[in-house]
Amino acid sequence: MVDNQKIKSTAGQAPVGNNTCPAATGQKGAKKSLIQWDITAFPGVELLSDTERELCTQNRLLPAHYLKMKEVLMLESLQGSSVKRSDAYRFFKVDQAKVDKVYDLLSRMGWIQGEE
Repeated sequence: MVDNQKIKSTAGQAPVGNNTCPAATGQKGAKKSLIQWDITAFPGVELLSDTERELCTQNRLLPAHYLKMKEVLMLESLQGSSVKRSDAYRFFKVDQAKVDKVYDLLSRMGWIQGEE
């Protein structure tokens, strides 16, 4: 009789144990970081180098958005002597961390004249 009462009292509660579901453990965003984002079906992916594909995958950028950022920064670089990082932030309504990654890649590849 005691066992039946015990079972009834725990009915409707989440199971206790080693639960890895982020919602059940109270962790936010844990599932997002575990799933690799596949960009192979998005338009423009065939125009990207392996390095650019990796950047888009890691930063969850659509290839078309990355290519537009690349175009704008390269055109700005051609018009002036260098492109400041602060200017790049104003050009795009995107998380600054993503702008930083794109800016760093383009600067490292020599496609834009970045600030020194």
